[in-house]
Amino acid sequence: MTRRAFLQAAGIAGASLVAAGAGWSHREGVFSVGEGPAYEPWRSWRTDEAPLALIRAAVLAANPHNTQPWLFKIANERIEIYADTVRNLGTFDPYLREMHIGLGCALENMVLAAAAHGYAPKVTLVDGTLEPISAAPRPSLIATIDLAPGPARQDELYAAIPRRHTNRAPYDRGRAIASFATVRRWIPPGCLRCSRRSLKSPRRRPRNATIATGSMPRATCRFHLRPSSA
Repeated sequence: MTRRAFLQAAGIAGASLVAAGAGWSHREGVFSVGEGPAYEPWRSWRTDEAPLALIRAAVLAANPHNTQPWLFKIANERIEIYADTVRNLGTFDPYLREMHIGLGCALENMVLAAAAHGYAPKVTLVDGTLEPISAAPRPSLIATIDLAPGPARQDELYAAIPRRHTNRAPYDRGRAIASFATVRRWIPPGCLRCSRRSLKSPRRRPRNATIATGSMPRATCRFHLRPSSA
């Protein structure tokens, strides 16, 4: 094969790949934001009743590099959430810390969705420690949600689930930052000493203090053992 023939063949092959990729991207809605099969979960997330409705809310949660590291086992009154550890980020997340942050986001979405569908969810977290990625990754149970009848209520955060997205736009330097009084209403009942301290100066937050978010269990703090005291 001459050099000219080789270049011509390579050019034709490259053009074919580009055309195929463009066709796939068009079908998936890559060039039309909000359209195509890739956006179906955002359009249909309210179409099912619980408990499947909780799963639809969960899969819209933030997660590391869109790995979607979750598996669900569903029953009428109980959902088990598993970490799909096969979907790990390797050396980028060697102890699966980021994976579990994403799973926590999915769990929070499920709690919000449960309340919106008339359930009082009871979350039971599985104890664990930071460990290296197993040589033979397998699903690991991280939490269960027991569903009992309760008053239907929709939180502002529930309505915001489909609007969450990555925003790489420049910061609006002319927009004032919310005061602590405004931010405080988003903080659940818990150790407001730690919350206030972390908001004013993140470096001063006690190392062992943990603050739950949204509807998750109340905060616990080894430094301020009475969550009700502020």
